[in-house]
Amino acid sequence: MRLTRTLIGIAVAACLFGQSADGQVFAADETALAGISAVDPKLLVTWDAQITANGGRESQYTMNVMDAFELGLLRAGVTVSGDGRFLRCSVQLQYREISTSSSIVAYSVSTNLHELIGAPEQMQWAITWDVNALGTVGIDELDGASVGRWCAETFELDWRRANQGGRGLAVEPVQ
Repeated sequence: MRLTRTLIGIAVAACLFGQSADGQVFAADETALAGISAVDPKLLVTWDAQITANGGRESQYTMNVMDAFELGLLRAGVTVSGDGRFLRCSVQLQYREISTSSSIVAYSVSTNLHELIGAPEQMQWAITWDVNALGTVGIDELDGASVGRWCAETFELDWRRANQGGRGLAVEPVQ
């Protein structure tokens, strides 16, 4: 939770001070994904009401993110099922008006794997893999599919490295 608040703060600060945060990615060690063949994809979207007030549609955005996220995992060959692991794509969006004719949305996006760990009598949920990015986008380009693809592709890249020893192409930050 602290990391999410920090990322939101960085994205909002970048937005408020006129700095573009595009391209900032914070990565994890992919070895945590070794041996994993199935995940249960989950989505969490934190939507700023000002986006809706300025023409954004939360339900359509959320559906686009989830559809692209699940499709990306399936295309990668990841089994999409419970299997005791949750792969969460979390997106936090913040609206910012630049001028009377221009506005942007700052965002932070995180893909993380949640697993039960510990002795059987003391099992607890833990995040065992996590990758984050920050960026800004014009409100007219806010579609959600690119974020869903980024969440899936980021997982796929590290998953392939951990399970096949392959060196895939670098995943570009969300645009």
